[in-house]
This record gives sequence, structure tokens and C-alpha cells, in this order.
Amino acid sequence: MSCYFIQYVQGAKKMRPVQSKGEYLKLRDSERQKWLVSEIRKARKDGSKSEEEIKSMKKQLLQFNYSCIPGEDGHLRGSKTPSMSVGMDIDFDPNDPDYEKKMAEVPRVVMEKKDELRLQMLERSVAKGYHIVFERMIFDGIDEGKILENQELNLRKASEIVGCNFDKGARDVTRVFFATTGSDEDLLFVSEELFNDRKAPTLPSKGEESVADSAATEKPSHGALGDYQGIPYSSIIRKYWEMYYEGKEPCVGDRNVKTFELVMLMRSICDYSQEMLEAVIPRYDGFPENEWRRTIESALKEPKRSMPYRLKQVLDAVRNDQKLLLMANGKTSGGNAVIAHGQASVMPERPKRMPKFLNILSSKVEPYYRSMVDESIWPAVCAHLHGVKFWYIDGTDCEANISSPLIGRQSSGKGQVNKPIEYVLADITERDKMNELREEQWRERNQGKGASKDRQQRPKDIIIQRLDKDLTPAALSQALIDGELNGKRRIITKVDEIEFLAAIGNGKVDKVGLLVRYGFDSATWGQRRVGLESVNGSYTVRWVWNASCTSVRAKAFINRDWVANGSLSRLNVNTIIKPEGNNDIPKVGTYDDKYAEELKVYIDRLNAASGDIRCKQADALAYQMLKEHNDLADLCESEGYRVFSYRAVKIGWLKACILYIMNDYKWDKTIAEYVAYSVRRDLWAKFLYFGDEIEAEFTDDKASNNSGPKNMLSLLPDEFSYEEYMDVRRTVGKDGDGKGTLRTWQHRGYVVYDDIVKKYIKKRG
Repeated sequence: MSCYFIQYVQGAKKMRPVQSKGEYLKLRDSERQKWLVSEIRKARKDGSKSEEEIKSMKKQLLQFNYSCIPGEDGHLRGSKTPSMSVGMDIDFDPNDPDYEKKMAEVPRVVMEKKDELRLQMLERSVAKGYHIVFERMIFDGIDEGKILENQELNLRKASEIVGCNFDKGARDVTRVFFATTGSDEDLLFVSEELFNDRKAPTLPSKGEESVADSAATEKPSHGALGDYQGIPYSSIIRKYWEMYYEGKEPCVGDRNVKTFELVMLMRSICDYSQEMLEAVIPRYDGFPENEWRRTIESALKEPKRSMPYRLKQVLDAVRNDQKLLLMANGKTSGGNAVIAHGQASVMPERPKRMPKFLNILSSKVEPYYRSMVDESIWPAVCAHLHGVKFWYIDGTDCEANISSPLIGRQSSGKGQVNKPIEYVLADITERDKMNELREEQWRERNQGKGASKDRQQRPKDIIIQRLDKDLTPAALSQALIDGELNGKRRIITKVDEIEFLAAIGNGKVDKVGLLVRYGFDSATWGQRRVGLESVNGSYTVRWVWNASCTSVRAKAFINRDWVANGSLSRLNVNTIIKPEGNNDIPKVGTYDDKYAEELKVYIDRLNAASGDIRCKQADALAYQMLKEHNDLADLCESEGYRVFSYRAVKIGWLKACILYIMNDYKWDKTIAEYVAYSVRRDLWAKFLYFGDEIEAEFTDDKASNNSGPKNMLSLLPDEFSYEEYMDVRRTVGKDGDGKGTLRTWQHRGYVVYDDIVKKYIKKRG
């Protein structure tokens, strides 16, 4: 018959065959599927969610098609080949007085008539009816070109047999059915015959001879590939080209070599089967079929070995993509996950309704830049709060110290945040200019006076909050002391390249990380130096910053130590990913006096805030988010996510409290919606760029951290040949063939040997 699982690939529905009852039940009995079914039914019963919300949740259920065969490209849309089974939808009105009676009657009648129907499957739908799958009936005079007529005749006939009307909106062969669970209460009947994939015969019109045998079995098309442990083969292949060839697929000139390499990668998870590999391995760039087939045969003749290390890396990467999607749209305040392979670059969706301040702030940039602007503004916003203390749900007090790195590729439009930040900081910038002038005048008056009695003391009311240029430890200390003495104001730094921050730590990245931790926790710092020009004193670290960087620079600066010591978890990570293929120059609106005046209302409220701030709605939101992200950590099986979500929620809670102040101490639903999304986005970005480091830190497997002969290994590239190894070995003055050292590295988990590329590969972590 026909049972196809529907998957989203680059936004399009693709079909893959479900080949056994066991596989079908496994899909339906996943914890996520059971949770979704339960939540939807609960929401319909107690009215806790709107129809729109329920509809959104329903779209996240597993989808199956029973009535057609995919086309050559594997797509559901446009399929014109009916299968030998038909899916039928029966719905009842829950408001009908006889609703319960009708719901109880259907299973009894269908099972009584199952032989006449040639029943293949009967399930209770998620809400108000049943789905039936039965063997397609053949009607004379209905040829392949009249698919709809064939489908509708089948539905009418089945409807007559069971005595129920079918849903006339579900009469297309491409109709998908949202599944429930594999429990006895939901899945009332299923036959193994359902998984015997057959297309319907091409039937003659009246007076014509039959041209096909109804029992003919079709081989699955390339577009309807299976999967390995729930990961579609197509996703594995796509990720392989992405990871090792920058997404470049084989073409004329290298398609033979690369196809051979791909077969070597995939054969262990395709049962070393020629037939299976021919269904899995694409024929790239017009690769002649005979030559393509010989390439597969040639790779299969190579000695069988265990799973290649590269394949393990690819599988881990695809699973991480799935995890990112779950984090982006997971079981949090903003909705539930839709797992679609290969779409990890799709970040959480910005809410349609946003707090007024953020709407104004991002109004001058194009839509795909708005979320970047939203998240970039928090250091500048925090810079306006002084003498304000917030009380977290754990009973501790804290201040608003939110720093944000902005990660994106070159020319991605990161500069679109500059104008909004400048406008928010306009009042601080003007005051700083006046104080910079006063400080310069003081220096001029005291030039050359040294420790003489004529030397004037530096004015204590000088405060310069923006520290963008003179990035030295002494300058930061002076600014922080000034901030302490003048209303407990915080210092803000904005740099175009994150490396510039290292100057504050005398070139030491780890000291910058320490300042991040002290700043987030509002801890005390201080120094005692000898000398007239030295800065002495202790102070609370009130320092926030914006810094831009590419992903490579980010991973070099925000290193593994930042993961281990908690520095990364204290940051609000921002990113920009432009739509695929969009290389347009960004269009920017006019920043004018009107824009400034609209923002001023909110900035003034920040400047006026003082004392202890409590917001019970923000507290309730924090409790909710902590529970939901903890549940999500369980779904992702990620201890790293659990740990990182604690501070991400606290950062989100701070944003909620600040927006509460800016909204004139009034709570608004848009605050909750935005903050829930912002937390998801922050965590998603952290795992997008630092996921490997985070997971490595929170796994029990520390084999790669064992002591051993690693000095030489550090001199080698991530992938190296034996010849390259010997070159390095000779460079450091070692003789012999070095094979003993290689074996030691392999034994201790530092490297693995990859049969595909004939190279040693350093293991991550």
C-alpha cells in the first residue's frame, strides 16, 4: 500500500517511506509526539489556548501521507501518482449532542466492515474524529489522468460502507494526516500490508487495454530516501559537503573522486548494500549512470571497516542542528519545536508584537536586522540605570550589567546597530564631552607640577561613562571609581572588533573574562599602585560592552576557558544571519529628531529610576522560563543547555524588569513575549557558535584532557597525513618512524585515523 513520513527540507515537504510497523510505532511513540497530543487535547478541553495556538501546535505533530507516491525529486507537492491505499478523514462537531455516541460508533462499524474495506489503518485523530486508510478500489474508465475522480470515488464508496461522511476538504491524494500516538487508545488498527509500498495501476479508459499490473512494486525514488537513526540520508550528505567542502557538491572534474569518497562515508550505514547506496547517493552534475554505478561498486570492494570518524562528526553536527531547532522553537513560552533537518541557521522568530520602545528602536532598519538591533541595545540601556537594585527570585540582589557580543560574517550588516546605539547613548555622550573637556583643562593646569603643593586635585564630579578609545586597565579603573563616586553609574564600551577589549586586560583575554564575571555579579574590584599618576581604590565593577566579530574571531576570543568559568553564560550573545542569497546593500531609514524624541520618553524613565525595583510579573515569567528550559534540556539530553539556561533566564528577567520601568512601571504582554523569545535566541546563538565547547565541558568524557605527548600534536593541522606528521617530527628533532607516538595519540583519544581521506584527524574537545 503506502505510508510516507513527511519531512521539511528547505521549507518543502518531502516524503520518505515508512517500511515497517515497528518503525511506524516508534515514530508515533516518541516522547515529543505523546506530549504534543496530550497538550493539544488538554487545551481543547479546558480552553486554555486559542484556536490559533492549537492550530500552531497541531502543525508540529508527525505528518503522514497514505494516498500517493512521491515524484522523482521526493516532493509531496505536485505528486500525481496515486498509491494503492487511500486515506480518509472523518470529523464530527464536538457541539453536536450525539458527538460522543458517534465517536463510540465509528470504531465498532469500521472493524465490522474491515474486510469489505480492506482496512489498513484506523486511528483516533487528535481532536474530533478518526482517520481511516483502506486499499484503493479500482473503477473502470478512470485513468491515471483523473486522479481526483479516482480518489473521490474511493472516499464515497468507503463512506457508504461505514455510514459516515468524509471530510470533503481532504480528498486530494497529497493530503497529509496529523498522527496521534501508537497507543491502543489512539491507534486502533494497523496492518503490515500498509508498508508494502505500491503505486496504483495505470488504468485504461473505456475501450483501452490495461498497461500496468496492479501488483507491480516500485523502487523508492531518490527523493524518498530513508534515514539512519531518524536522520535522513539526504541531511547527512548535505551536512558532509557543508562541513568539508564549504557546501560545494561534486561537479564535472571531481564528481568521480568525490562520489567515491561519499560512498566510503555512507556505506557502513547503508548495510554495504549496492541497491541501498544507489537509492541514497545522488548522481551529481549529469554523472553518467553507468559510471556512477561503477564508482559505487568500486567503493564497496574496499575492505569493510568501522564507521568513519568523519561520519561520526557529521552525525553529531546534524543532531546539533536538530538541537538548535529545538532550542529555537522549543517547549518554552514562545511555542514548541518543529524539527526540520538542515535548518539550524533559522533562528527563533521575532514576535509580531513587541514592546513599544523596541518597535521604535528598530523601525529604521529592514525586518531581518530588527532582532539584531533589539539584542544589541541592552548595554546602552543599562548604562542609564544608576542607583538601581533588582531583586531576583532566589532572594539575591543584582544590578543591570548586560554585555553583548555581536557575531556575524563579514559584510553581513552588523553596522546596522550603530545608529540606534548612538541615539540611545546621546545624552551620555553629550555629558561625557563636557567632562572630557573639564578633565583636559585640569591636566593643562597641572602640567609639569608633579607633587608640588600647587598641584590641583582632580575634580571628583568628573564622570566619563563611554570608554571606547583609551582602553587601558588604568583608564577603566579610573572610570569605574568615578562611576562609583557619582551615583553608581556604569561604564560602557563599544568596539568594532572584539579583540580591542583585550587592552583592558593588558592583552590577557582571561582577565577580560574575569571582568565579565565580576560585572555581571556586581562584585568588588580594586588595585593599589605606587605613583602620583596611578589609580588606586576599590569599586563595584559596573562595566558593560558591545563588540562585533566574525564567528572565527569570536571562538578565538571567547575560548573554552570562558565556557568553563562561566564568562560566556553571563553574556547576551547576539548574531545576524542574512536570508540565503540576499546580498543587497541594506536600506536604512532616516534617523532624525522625531526618532530621538520618541526614544527620549523611555530614556528619561531609565534616568529617573532609583532604589529597589521589584516586578512580580517578571518573577512569574522567570519561574515559568526556568521550568520550560529545564524541560527542554531533558528533551535535548543536554546538561550544558540546562546550566547555561539558568543565567540566560536571569538576563531575560533583567530585560523584563527594565522594560517594566521603561513602560512607566506597567506590565504588558508584549514584554513577556519578547523576553521569552530573547532568552531562546540568546541560548540558540550560544549553542550555534559554541555548542561543541559547551557540550564537551559538561560531558563525563574527558579523555582528550589526559596528560600525554601533545606538544607535537599542537604543531599539526586539524587533519594531517603521516608524511606531514613526520615533517613536524623531524622539525622538533625526533628520529624514528614515530608510529608508537601515533598509536599513543589514538589510544588516548587525541586523534583518529580516517580511511576516507587517509589522514589522522584531531578529535574535538
